[in-house]
Amino acid sequence: MKKRYLVFILAILLSSFVGYRVGVSKERASLRTMFSIFARVLNEIQRYYVEEKDPVELVEKGIE
Repeated sequence: MKKRYLVFILAILLSSFVGYRVGVSKERASLRTMFSIFARVLNEIQRYYVEEKDPVELVEKGIE
């Protein structure tokens, strides 16, 4: 469970950095843009740092 929180926090930090680096200013940044950046970063982190699990198993368990 701690690993999930760590991944979540890391994704938030990286998405903020990525948003800054691509020139998304706070005035122009829409919630949709920031969410899409966050989702992409989170997917990449999960792909590399979280072990692969069966999607059906994840749905059955839900968020612990």
